[in-house]
Amino acid sequence: MSFKECRAVPKKVPEKRRKRKAPSSKTRGSISKTEYNRMIEVFGCRCMMCGDPRIEAHHVRFRSQGGRGKWRNLAPLCHCCHQAVHQNRALAERLMAVREDMFGKWYWADEYDLYENGLIKEPLKENFEDFMRREENEEVVRHCTGKEIGGW
Repeated sequence: MSFKECRAVPKKVPEKRRKRKAPSSKTRGSISKTEYNRMIEVFGCRCMMCGDPRIEAHHVRFRSQGGRGKWRNLAPLCHCCHQAVHQNRALAERLMAVREDMFGKWYWADEYDLYENGLIKEPLKENFEDFMRREENEEVVRHCTGKEIGGW
């Protein structure tokens, strides 16, 4: 093969992986019906603190701190307890610590957070759930909720 022929051979250019654009923070912090129902299924339909059946979904890690609207980051609280958590930083931090014990330090995240931090290859719901299931402390979850949550 001559020098000209070598130069004529096209080089294989590695395919560039396009980064998927994440939705807005507002969208990622909002709570879908599916996530709300999953929160109820796992944590019950009563306030986690006082047992009142009139509940609101509380973001354990606040949206202003990057908390997402995923069920692991949600807690069913009545209006009074919800207000108390927002006014009492120590109480809010205690809820965050319990969630971290249950689901690992990424309890508040969504698939885009994990992807952006190199923890999953693609920001897909299946990849996200696989990662989160591996992070869960099943014993702590069972103790705190009285339920099995794996394999749903």
